[in-house]
Amino acid sequence: MSSTGMPPSLELPPLPPGIEQEYQRIRAYPDDDTPRLIYADWLDERGDPRGEFIRVQIALARLAGRNPFSYLPSTLVSAATSVWPFPAGELSSRQAELRRREWLLLSRHREEWLAPFRGWTSGEEFRRGFVESVKITARAFLAYAPRLFALTPLRHVQILDLDHWADSLAACPFLDRLEALTIHAQYCGPSLAAALARSPYLNHLRQLRLSRNRLGDDGLVHLCRRSWPSLEELDLSDNGLTGDAVIHLQKSQAFPRLRCLQLRDNDLGPAGAFHLAEGPLLRQLQFLGLAGNHLGQFQFTAPLHSLFSVPHLDLADNGLTAESLRSLLFPPPAGPALAVRYLDLSRNPLGDTGTITLASAQHLEELRVLILCWCNIGDAGAQALAHAFHLRQLHTLDLSNNPIGGEGFRAFVEPFTRRLPALCRLLRTSITLPYRLNQELNLLFPPRLNA
Repeated sequence: MSSTGMPPSLELPPLPPGIEQEYQRIRAYPDDDTPRLIYADWLDERGDPRGEFIRVQIALARLAGRNPFSYLPSTLVSAATSVWPFPAGELSSRQAELRRREWLLLSRHREEWLAPFRGWTSGEEFRRGFVESVKITARAFLAYAPRLFALTPLRHVQILDLDHWADSLAACPFLDRLEALTIHAQYCGPSLAAALARSPYLNHLRQLRLSRNRLGDDGLVHLCRRSWPSLEELDLSDNGLTGDAVIHLQKSQAFPRLRCLQLRDNDLGPAGAFHLAEGPLLRQLQFLGLAGNHLGQFQFTAPLHSLFSVPHLDLADNGLTAESLRSLLFPPPAGPALAVRYLDLSRNPLGDTGTITLASAQHLEELRVLILCWCNIGDAGAQALAHAFHLRQLHTLDLSNNPIGGEGFRAFVEPFTRRLPALCRLLRTSITLPYRLNQELNLLFPPRLNA
């Protein structure tokens, strides 16, 4: 530390007046590529490889902007990309070359480019050529926020070691410059939500991730008492929420632009599923995460079709049985097919019976991605999926870690007219499969696509 108490690495190297003005524009208008490219030109003239790096990342960002699933949680973007409505390979070669150059430049220069941040942040992420995401302790953020935002066009901060700083953090005007805020596993309880709800500086947030903070239902009530006019993604995973919490969400008008709601590893139970299905919130969602919410072996008294109207639905690890899945899906709706395109049912004890039920649900014909790993599926279930002709748009099927043998997977190598016509990714555990069958599967579903 210097005599001022500020890390000595915080100073930005001096820039010429004209370039300093462009750097100020980069910070003031982080969505605008023009000042970044002007700055890249200046770096190119000086023989600085950072100029190429800025251009490479801007090009990658523009390609990624064509992906309609870029709003999803990062853990799902790669899986959802398999439903990308562009011909296979249209973007892959260009992206691959850009990714190669990005990796090469970072491997050579990352330490140099991160030198100004050394000692006071971690987990730095470059986007469009500049550090836009960091992890930092609450105390350091409050002390050094002016220098931090002078240094880089920061958009996402993950707060560490929050401790007793929640009220001070919520009162920090520099929060107004963020698009994303993550406070994970700080175990602060409902008081954290109360502090954030009082903050006047969070109106520009698009993503708020508050997983594993013991917020409870009271915490959600606090969040629902204010307006979040820009919020598109809300992560409340592992916060001890119950079915009553969903009632507050449904009654609240606090989240008019919400598209992605992550509620995994709570205790919503069947009541929470009912409340979600009956309310208006689902109509605006593109992703709903309900994994690990103890839906259990409950047989629903009426199908919850509206859950399956969300394009990306995660129901993993809920103890769903064949009977409970049937009660969720049947009888089929009278209207058009359900809109779900990405469905994760992994780690549910569906067995062959549940998988056959799923394969018979013709109202799921919009599915593109179906995740069924660790579901105790055998040959009969696999054969039913392979002959579910209504799943003509299914691109990705994950059957890994199931006791499926040769007879089950053989159904996927039958003549093209008898199997799923769009399937290009079949994830499987192939160690017990006959060699010749495994080779045939590799030809139809190349391992490079199944990685």
